[in-house]
Amino acid sequence: MTNTVEFPKFDLDAWFEAIKAPKFDVNALVDAQSKNTEALVKAHQVAYEGYKAVAERQVELAKETYESISKKVNEAFSGKTPEVNAAKQMEFAQAAYETAVANARELAELAAKVNQDAVTVISERFNESLDEFRTAVNG
Repeated sequence: MTNTVEFPKFDLDAWFEAIKAPKFDVNALVDAQSKNTEALVKAHQVAYEGYKAVAERQVELAKETYESISKKVNEAFSGKTPEVNAAKQMEFAQAAYETAVANARELAELAAKVNQDAVTVISERFNESLDEFRTAVNG
């Protein structure tokens, strides 16, 4: 013995008319959601490619820094007197600090641009979807 429940037939169109709901184009709303999904995928692609470029640049900067440090450390201890070595070490420390700040700034600016590019994709789609929604609801 199976227990089945039969639901009464319900006329959704008649119900919308009875409550005086605005008519809307379901296909247009589905199409809009599809475009929203496409925009999110595009934004993720923009972010992925951008952060990949940031990571690659970070690796390049690390290699450059390593090479520079290797050369500068040898120079910092090659002076004839302790005073000369100390002066070279101070120059090296200052240059290393300035380079580190410049590199951090560069990476931060690259990351900010990636974020802005991804947000732009979503913002543009949001504005388009508002127009589409207005059209779909107003028929």
